[in-house]
Amino acid sequence: MGSSHNLFITLLVILLLLLSCSFLVASNHPCLEDQSLALLQMKQSFSLGCSSVSLFDSSAGNISSWAIDKDCCSWDGITCDSNTGHVIGLNLTNNCLSGRLDSNNSLFHLLHLQKLTLFGNDFNLSPIPSEFGTLTRLTHLNLSDSVFSGQIPVEISQLTNLVSLDLSRNYGLKLSHPGFRSLIQHHSTLRELNLAGVDMSAEVNYDWAQTVSLALPELRVLSLSNCSLSGPIDASLLSLQYLSELYLDSNNFSSTVPDFLGSITSLTSLHLSNCRFYGEFPRNIFQLPKLQSLHISFNPELTGYLPEFPQNSALRFLDVHSTKLHGKLPHSLGNLKFLIELDLSNCSFKGPIPPSVVNLTHLESLDLSSNLLSGQIQSSLFYLPSLLELYLYANQFTSIVEEPQHSNYSFTSSFCFNSSISPSPSVSLLEDLQLNNNQLRGKIPRFIFHLTCLLNLDISSNYLSDVVDFDMFNATSLSDLDISNSGLWFTNNNRANSTSPQLYTFFARSCNISEFPDFLRYQETPLNIDLSNNKISGKIPSWIWKFSLYTMNLSHNLLTGIDLVGLASKLPLQMLVLDLHSNQIQEESPSGNYFSRTNSTSLILGNISSYLLGESYRGNPIVFSISDNKLAGRIPPTICNSNFPNIFDLSNNQLGGRIPECLTNFSNSVVLNLRGNNFHGTIPQNFIGGNLRSLNLNNNQLEGNLPRSLVNCKSLEVLDLGNNLINDTFPSWLGGLPKLWVLVLRSNKFHGSIRGPPRAENGFPMLHIIDLSFNSFTGHLPSKYFQSLKAMIAVKRDKSSLRYIGDSYYQDSVKVTIKGQEVMYGRIIEMFTTIDLSGNAFEGEIPQALGNLKSLMVLNLSRNCLAGQIPSALGHLTQLESLDLSQNKLSGQIPVELVDLTFLSVLNLSRNNLSGSIPQGRQFGTFENTSYAGNLGLCGPPLSRKCELDDATTVHQNSTSGLSKQEKEDLASIILDWKFLALGYGSGVIVGVIIGWQIIPNWRIEAFFKLTSRKRRVHGGR
Repeated sequence: MGSSHNLFITLLVILLLLLSCSFLVASNHPCLEDQSLALLQMKQSFSLGCSSVSLFDSSAGNISSWAIDKDCCSWDGITCDSNTGHVIGLNLTNNCLSGRLDSNNSLFHLLHLQKLTLFGNDFNLSPIPSEFGTLTRLTHLNLSDSVFSGQIPVEISQLTNLVSLDLSRNYGLKLSHPGFRSLIQHHSTLRELNLAGVDMSAEVNYDWAQTVSLALPELRVLSLSNCSLSGPIDASLLSLQYLSELYLDSNNFSSTVPDFLGSITSLTSLHLSNCRFYGEFPRNIFQLPKLQSLHISFNPELTGYLPEFPQNSALRFLDVHSTKLHGKLPHSLGNLKFLIELDLSNCSFKGPIPPSVVNLTHLESLDLSSNLLSGQIQSSLFYLPSLLELYLYANQFTSIVEEPQHSNYSFTSSFCFNSSISPSPSVSLLEDLQLNNNQLRGKIPRFIFHLTCLLNLDISSNYLSDVVDFDMFNATSLSDLDISNSGLWFTNNNRANSTSPQLYTFFARSCNISEFPDFLRYQETPLNIDLSNNKISGKIPSWIWKFSLYTMNLSHNLLTGIDLVGLASKLPLQMLVLDLHSNQIQEESPSGNYFSRTNSTSLILGNISSYLLGESYRGNPIVFSISDNKLAGRIPPTICNSNFPNIFDLSNNQLGGRIPECLTNFSNSVVLNLRGNNFHGTIPQNFIGGNLRSLNLNNNQLEGNLPRSLVNCKSLEVLDLGNNLINDTFPSWLGGLPKLWVLVLRSNKFHGSIRGPPRAENGFPMLHIIDLSFNSFTGHLPSKYFQSLKAMIAVKRDKSSLRYIGDSYYQDSVKVTIKGQEVMYGRIIEMFTTIDLSGNAFEGEIPQALGNLKSLMVLNLSRNCLAGQIPSALGHLTQLESLDLSQNKLSGQIPVELVDLTFLSVLNLSRNNLSGSIPQGRQFGTFENTSYAGNLGLCGPPLSRKCELDDATTVHQNSTSGLSKQEKEDLASIILDWKFLALGYGSGVIVGVIIGWQIIPNWRIEAFFKLTSRKRRVHGGR
């Protein structure tokens, strides 16, 4: 009996072992041959765009490791069914696949796929193949960020088992025919839908919200960011009872934010940035119980206040920047104890920072910049235990208070960047601190120098009064330091050594520095230096070239030379910007004496072109400026062999000789400024065009003809050749340059008549500034050209934001004549327009076509031989601020229509043959006798010669008829305001007017326009 029982037990154990082995074999079923073959064929259909496997995403499969001699189920990124060996999962995230995904690709032979991820590859804008519809077992499909384009195929709707569908960030995809409804109507089990970046602007998708609500009842995540959606958001989204994440950024809803969003209590993430929302933001959205992430930034017309946040708030990320939210920061901010990032920048918040902010122990980034916050900043804010980034710039803070617990400076940088540190109120992990553009006064609290984890510190543009040296900064990891224009005096203690912080950026503009800071000697990292507008004198030392410089700005100092001794042994360099303008740098002969001979080569430019810009130079120089110095001699021929910079500015020196031909042959040249030197000979004849945007050769001694090759410069915006000896006819052939904005040919020897353009498109369509003054042009004024100056015809009404010609580093300048004096505009405002044809021999009448140039601000036709009457059409130049018709042969009366030029602040009609009564009212009440001198037939104020009664009454009635006594008094007051501005800002009339919009009270501006509009109604308008 016992033996039978033992035998039974033995047999049972054997059976269990056999079953176990069978299970183990089944659970490791090898890859099927057809599956392996399909995968290898798919791999071969693409090229790998990455040069190194290190670029692959380590969390996904590395397709380059697939080998035919291994089981495909063991390949990276492959998941197989353990029972059948079919491939059920394929993850090729960021595998650098490159090539088209065609419909016959072997990928579509893997019919058992359940999860497919092709995120982060490049399929060369190929359409999504309809064959995806054959992979009906798919539950997860991710084709995001893979450079697909075209219509999303309707076959995707056949994948009825999908739980997650992600087609986002394929910015060539669209949903039009069929539309959104056709795509998702059979996906009732879908929980995550991400179509961010898909163009859904077609009208068929107008009801997207209702479609989602009806078709996807199980939806948890919906992302339709940047889908070109418009119109209000429909309340049907309320029916999505499981919805937790809603991303609708970067659409064009142009509506108020719907209140119902505050009732979707399941929401954990809500992103509504950049959607053109306006009106008051519903406060109850802030208080959603599960909400962890709220982004409503870049809605500049969105208003409202921050609410009282509940104690149990789950918020971790709150971003409202660039809205019009305002008011004081509530004390309840301290209730957001899980908050990680808080961005309230560029709003209108005011008042102090609430003390409760110290409760935000998980906060890593705090941005309160660009508001109206004021008061003191407590040091405890800098010691929040998790805080890494603190941005308080562009506010009205006046001081920083160092609390007693933060006066112990024993903390060392060994704690920095160590995630194992336990939070402590006496330890600061702050890495980025920006306090610039405030009203901080007094001394810098010493704890600032002992924030030893700091990487970036910006305290520029304040009102501090303190003396600092580099040795005070104990943050050995400090890489970016800006103390510019802060009121600080930076001293040189000569105690710096190799343990000093290795900076990447050191900006110390306007810090009363008189010598190069000694710590720079010990810098080994590539460096950006700005020491401009200081008092540094002597030579630029040779040791400064020993380390790699990216940018160096030493402009506006007292430097006299450059020590380049041994520079060749300190290469290669990789400087992008070298700005030495506005110093006293001058040439020095080998014997050490300074010279100014123009028949010698400039030694400084020779050294710079050989070393700083020479063949061993590494990189692409962007800016080289040594303008407004005392360089002399010729430009050396070595400049032709250099790495020519994009911006090359030698203006206002004493250089001479001929301009090297090669300077016009560099395709990367953007700005060439040789203004204010002694160059002679002809302008180089071979302009290859390229990227040249600005050419300024003004105030030299250049002669000959204009080079016809300038027509190759299709990017040219500024051409200034004034004050030379150029002898040529009007260059009508330049009229076809599509971007030409400024044309200055004044004070040369141009001659002949100016005929109309051969074709309308060759009529200088973008020209804003044209100065042909003081030449020898003859004939009639070019009426046809006035009709083709399209940029001067359209009125630019937005005076609130000033934009300038040029880029962030170099902005063009131009001289214009106002009140008979040349005025240099250091920057050219895009909206500024002027025509100056003075000092020529034009004859005939002033053409009526000038009246079409409604954006014209300055018109100068003085010193010609013009005859006939002043055309009444000049009264249509509603933006005109300066009008000079003096020293001609004009006759007849001054048109009363000129009284309508309400911005006119400069008028000169002197030395003509005008007669009759001077119009009265508006701006004409501000002009002096000199505006009319030399016209013996004129009468009436401001002249002492009185008019006959009939004439005076007629003029007065035409000027002020229809206005009440009070309106006339208001008008006189307004005129005085504008007169004050014009006088207060001298000849800068344009600036005066623009500032006037901000200075004059709104009620006066409104009254001004009411008076103007009423007069036009009374007289029928013009």
